[in-house]
Amino acid sequence: MLASLFVPPAVVGSVSAILSFESLVVNVFSLGVPIGMRRFIGASWGRHEPDKIARYFSTSIAFTAAINIPAFIVILAASILDISVLNLGHLEFFSIAILMALDFWPSIFASLFIAILKTRVTTVSNTMSSVIKILVGVTLLQMGFGLAGIIISMIAASLTRGIILVLSTKKLSREVGFSLYRSVNIRSVNEILRAGVASWIPNTLMVLGQAFGVLLIYGYVGGEQTGLYYIAFALSAVAYNLPNSIQSLMFPVLSGMGDGRKEAINDAIRLSLAAVAPIALAMIIYPQVPFLLLPPSYADAAGCFSILMIGLLVVPVVGGYSSYIYAFGRYLHVTLIDTVSTLVRLFSYFLLVLPFGALGAASAYVLGIGASILPAIISAHYLGFSLEVRRYAKTLLPPSMSAALAILLNMPWTIGIIFLVVTSVFAYTRTKVITRSDLRQMALAFLSPESVDRIHTHAKRIVTVLFGD
Repeated sequence: MLASLFVPPAVVGSVSAILSFESLVVNVFSLGVPIGMRRFIGASWGRHEPDKIARYFSTSIAFTAAINIPAFIVILAASILDISVLNLGHLEFFSIAILMALDFWPSIFASLFIAILKTRVTTVSNTMSSVIKILVGVTLLQMGFGLAGIIISMIAASLTRGIILVLSTKKLSREVGFSLYRSVNIRSVNEILRAGVASWIPNTLMVLGQAFGVLLIYGYVGGEQTGLYYIAFALSAVAYNLPNSIQSLMFPVLSGMGDGRKEAINDAIRLSLAAVAPIALAMIIYPQVPFLLLPPSYADAAGCFSILMIGLLVVPVVGGYSSYIYAFGRYLHVTLIDTVSTLVRLFSYFLLVLPFGALGAASAYVLGIGASILPAIISAHYLGFSLEVRRYAKTLLPPSMSAALAILLNMPWTIGIIFLVVTSVFAYTRTKVITRSDLRQMALAFLSPESVDRIHTHAKRIVTVLFGD
């Protein structure tokens, strides 16, 4: 995103294609090992068994290297032989190979610290990596290095993260007394793969659904359209994360109420949908607003952004339900929902990218989200869970009517966004789509009960105006 302030869309398109291909390869060849090893290392840590920690860690490193090094050699060979695939040539494949060599193994080291609940190490490594990327990237871009500057900044960031994790692991091994160099245990490989596959499949499907659209645009339409799509997607991804963040905060509060967990997740879905729907509809009808902060060359990405924001009206429902059933071990159901979504998305990419470019890719991505509703409903029926679709639709009605009125009256964005948000809030409270109890529960997800009571005392008049009683 930051690079868009310094370089044109074509350069961002090349970077996004490189990152998409590299992330797809690294995710596919991880085979879920970083997630699977956490279970056994965490258990071994709890039982104070350093030998087992060493065995699972060393096995994970060796196995991951064994399957990633051949892939690295193939990609590097493609660069040396100047093979072109989907418009990816010598420079792109060389960059992919270098980044892959630096990125496939740090996740194993990070998982070690996550498993033993020493997440401060991963936080420091990720933070320092981001700082280095920004400092190096901005410096080189200001010096006019363009694509090369961005790639060098990513290499520097990956090196920083890797070095911090390796040094921290060596320190941990001295403190705990385990060796980093143990022989590979085939039985341990099987255990790790079985434990990690449940998360690997949906993660791979997600990355495939995202990366393939970028690569198709880059291969058949060009770098400029790829850059426009990537920027629009990056902005929408921030919005897509909002429902999950709200639900993850609210669910512990709601599940402690008397209604039970099924009712709790339905309430979390409904309230997160109410929170993001006005934002989604505002960006659908005024998609140009975020791009006012970027150079004029990115203005054409607004159309893609508008389409992608349609998906935000569905993400809270499917995402909330998938998180709920995943927490209860219904991995097959999550995989089936993700598979249907990805297959529809991939099929739509082939149909829409060539004739419509970035707009086609955005449409295909949203179609994939929409397609996930049907398997989610079928899954819910099979598991005896009731997705309250009518109630969700009722939640969408107030902001939809406000958005329609803003369009009919041809309101400028400076007035239209405020109008949409304010009228939606009043409509929610006056029609009891959101109740006083809902408002309190939402507040408790972010604040302590004492803070909520204190705020309510000072804001009692505002609450009375909102609810009219």
